[in-house]
Amino acid sequence: MFGGSAWQRVPDGQWYLHLFAAEQPDLNWGHPDVRADARTTLRFWSDRGVDGFRVDVAHALAKDLDEPLRDLGSPN
Repeated sequence: MFGGSAWQRVPDGQWYLHLFAAEQPDLNWGHPDVRADARTTLRFWSDRGVDGFRVDVAHALAKDLDEPLRDLGSPN
C-alpha cells in the first residue's frame, strides 16, 4: 500500500509480511499464541474500564497465504 515490496528480510534470512510500513509487521492471526496475546492485551485494558477498542484496517487482520492465487479462478 505504501509502495515497494510487502516482504521484509531479517538478518537470519527469514521474511515477514508488512502491508504498510516495514516497522509494522503483520501478525499471524492463525497462530494460537498471537490470538492468546491479543486476548491478554484486550483483557488488561478491559479490566481497567476501557469502553471500547479501535481496530484499524480490520479487513487485513486475516490473510490466506496458503493459496494466494485462489481468487484468480480455475482455467476452463
